[in-house]
Amino acid sequence: MTTMKKLLIHFMICAQVIWPIVGCSRDSVSGKAPPGSGSLSAFISQLNVGLEVFKLSRQQVLNDADVNRRNAGLSVLDSRRDEFIDAINTILNDQTLPGVESTLDVFFKLIDDDSIPTLTNEMRSLILQLINEPGRPTIKALRDMLSGRSNIPTGDVVSLLGRLVNYPDSERLWESIGSLIAAYDGVDSNGVKNNEPPLVTDLLDILSRGLKNTPANPAPSTSLNLALNDFVDELLTEAQGTANAKFGQAEWGARLDDRGAPVVQFDAQGKMLSPFVDGNSDGLADLNPNGRFINNNGQEIDMPPFGQPLSLGYDAMGRASTSQGQNVYEFFDTKKTLLALFMSITGRLLKENRHKDIVDLLNVSLGPKSGDQFNRNNKLGRLSYGLVELVKTDQAPQFLRAMSELLNKNPAQSEELFLALARANENLKNAPSNGGGFNLAEQRSQDLVLGLLPGIDEVFESNGNSSSTARILIDTLASLDTQAPNWPAQFAPLFKYKTVVRESSPDGDRNDIDEAASTLVDRNAGLTTNNRSAVHQLLDLLKRADGCNFFGQTLAVFIVDTMAGLSPSTVGTLVSLINAVPGLANLFCSGISQDLISLDFLAKSGALDALLPIAKVFKDRNQTPLLVSLLLVIQKDYSTLLRPSEEALSSVLESGAVEELTGTLGIAKSSNDPVSGINIADILADSIANLVDDDQTVLDQQGNPVPSLAHLILNPAIDLAKDLDAAQKGSTLTDVTDSLFNAFLKRTTINGQEKLENQSLIPFLARSIAIVANRIPADAAVRRQDLGQFQSDLLDTLSSKDFCKTIEIVTVVVGSTQAQGIVDSIANLLTPNNNPNDDIFGAVLKLLSIVLQQPFDLNGTQPIAVFLGDVLDPNRALIPAALRTLEGFILLDKSGSILKVLRAALNPPPNGGEAPILTILDIFEELNQARGGNSFGTMTEQEIVDTLQSTADFMGDNQRGLLLFYRAIKGRRR
Repeated sequence: MTTMKKLLIHFMICAQVIWPIVGCSRDSVSGKAPPGSGSLSAFISQLNVGLEVFKLSRQQVLNDADVNRRNAGLSVLDSRRDEFIDAINTILNDQTLPGVESTLDVFFKLIDDDSIPTLTNEMRSLILQLINEPGRPTIKALRDMLSGRSNIPTGDVVSLLGRLVNYPDSERLWESIGSLIAAYDGVDSNGVKNNEPPLVTDLLDILSRGLKNTPANPAPSTSLNLALNDFVDELLTEAQGTANAKFGQAEWGARLDDRGAPVVQFDAQGKMLSPFVDGNSDGLADLNPNGRFINNNGQEIDMPPFGQPLSLGYDAMGRASTSQGQNVYEFFDTKKTLLALFMSITGRLLKENRHKDIVDLLNVSLGPKSGDQFNRNNKLGRLSYGLVELVKTDQAPQFLRAMSELLNKNPAQSEELFLALARANENLKNAPSNGGGFNLAEQRSQDLVLGLLPGIDEVFESNGNSSSTARILIDTLASLDTQAPNWPAQFAPLFKYKTVVRESSPDGDRNDIDEAASTLVDRNAGLTTNNRSAVHQLLDLLKRADGCNFFGQTLAVFIVDTMAGLSPSTVGTLVSLINAVPGLANLFCSGISQDLISLDFLAKSGALDALLPIAKVFKDRNQTPLLVSLLLVIQKDYSTLLRPSEEALSSVLESGAVEELTGTLGIAKSSNDPVSGINIADILADSIANLVDDDQTVLDQQGNPVPSLAHLILNPAIDLAKDLDAAQKGSTLTDVTDSLFNAFLKRTTINGQEKLENQSLIPFLARSIAIVANRIPADAAVRRQDLGQFQSDLLDTLSSKDFCKTIEIVTVVVGSTQAQGIVDSIANLLTPNNNPNDDIFGAVLKLLSIVLQQPFDLNGTQPIAVFLGDVLDPNRALIPAALRTLEGFILLDKSGSILKVLRAALNPPPNGGEAPILTILDIFEELNQARGGNSFGTMTEQEIVDTLQSTADFMGDNQRGLLLFYRAIKGRRR
């Protein structure tokens, strides 16, 4: 039986069984200690509470007029008498109830001000509403839901709750939550409205309306929604590497199948472990209609996946095992999953207060409100729209499969690329601030990004070959990995130095430049002929030479083509060759002589050395004009676009990221898309070409034309960066980026080699990308329609009133004085604890692993959702009464009695065994079934109605019910 099912029925039984205790303990009702005792807690310490509760419970059964029911119930209680008494005494004793008077004072106060009576009355009204509902659709839906299979074991829930109350920060967490509710419930301590923002009731209103509007027949999920579901499954795969190594003692979970049942193992002969059977040969153990395992005779098998360690049928870790020591079910250590890894990363980010940065980013990206909702054309909406538009393209499925294939088949190369990206980010962060960094909020960075796109498209369009220019370029760049592997490091200093001296002996770095003898560009001086980087000088020279026709080709192509066949020691002969015939150069290109002198200087200094191997690769493929075209694109507006970022470019080249990128392209040349068979390098080329193509019709979210698909992403990104800068949150984006890099691309050294600490990142990305690729419809029309629906739904959500109100609530809460206590507590909760009893991290993991594997089916649950929406409706008297009651118990229980009692109830006793609350629940369940009651899995509609009616009667009974109890408390001696 599931936790919720048990809790429902046990509440109903316990309310009727425990009531006699209250009726007999009139001194407790009076608020005065019994005669002869100094205090209520002292009286309790002298009283065998367990025995008294047992007597009263037995008397309740004894009063049953039905002889059979009475005898069956007495048999159960008497057989488990000692267990019952011990469990109650473990929960209620002089250790758990010191200062209980203050807790009772809180309880009495909440009754005096009618908070608890109002809460009781509202709950009774809701129960009667269920019973009297025409046709009782909600009860029918509840019956159907309860009869379905669920595998959230009560023991695991109790374990989680036990560790939660053990949690060192639990007191601070509860007090912070209580203070937060009190600060934002919109009323004072007496329930009178005040000027506080009613954020709690606003949030409940959003939830209530959302539940009430639940459609009877949910719309089919879009491909991206289905991809998100697949992504959730990936979270339970095993992580790789050392990132999870410090998570402490294993927390075992059971692998569940698509039915939500534990996966039964097979023996060495391939036969399913006895007594389980597989009658239909589907590889899964057979279940009965109630979702329980059965043996060959159809009898239920009572073998939960977990039990008491070393008890019969269980190993030292509490896992179900055979007598030969084989696990009965498929178990996995939840602490080794991706879920555990991401939980710990989230905890780390919370400790760094990145949640505040994310909230700031959200507010800036959503922009100012239009009335009580966000503008549909906000920056986040535009960015989301653009991303979905990219997925709609014909190239998207192939591109995603290509990325997944590269990551999956070449993890070592992929890791080197990610390591280099981490270094590049670090280098960029440390680049000089005077124009050295990259900030999309700055005009120069915007000009650089947007200004290069037309040039790149122009190069891709200069196609006179059978293969596209983009494919030729990618193919040529890929060859650099083997033919000129060190070219980025050689090029890097040429962006920083205006005069270059070739080193005479190696100085330990990866280039051939003598940095000490070379001269840096003066970044504080303006642009002059004598204050240009070596790269700048070369590009300007090629630009002028490109205007000269030299023996059927441009002088620029001639220069680069000729250089490609030379070595660093002989490149100077290039100028000698041109100058061998006096006036030859000027004959074809007037005024070029001075440029040739500059070229001669660059050649002799070594500034051209880095270009030689690159030029040779292009020449060997007869693509020298393509290389010159690329260089001329870079030269165009170089002074305004690239010069301010030269040091940043140099930092990226020095990081190794470009080498690893060309290495990845080299691997792509030898790999094909497993579906279409197209070469992956060609897919990458086609995708990039389509991204920057300015000849196709591209419309933004508002239907306005933009130059290319790339602009759908870049335009809102630029606007976001500018708004962040204007809001004086310009560092937020950088800080969050750095935190994410540190969290996911954290580097470590293993056996002297730099590695990613998060070894799971690459396989996780590979599988996640594959999930999206496999979910996207292959048919173009279907894909556009399906993703168009997802796109529309997403934009509707981002601009909705409820989303706007939710962001407003989150913003206020995050900025509140109570938030830090809650965030710190949650951050610690997401941090593993080596003490197994206090390791709530492990308990949450285990419970989540069960929940994530459940086969949830929302069909038929609409009546339940609508009813819950009614329950949460802040316009009902239930909500303010519930909030006042919650606030009271959290904030006014100064003695901490509630937490002490909960700890005693939810924790296993020191001498071993199960938690007392589990013993009590098991006894009451056995008692109920012995007296003819059904378990919730088999309850009929009428049985549910009868149980609900009995509970409602008790809550409204003036003679023996709760109303008498409340009346007695209000009339107590004071």
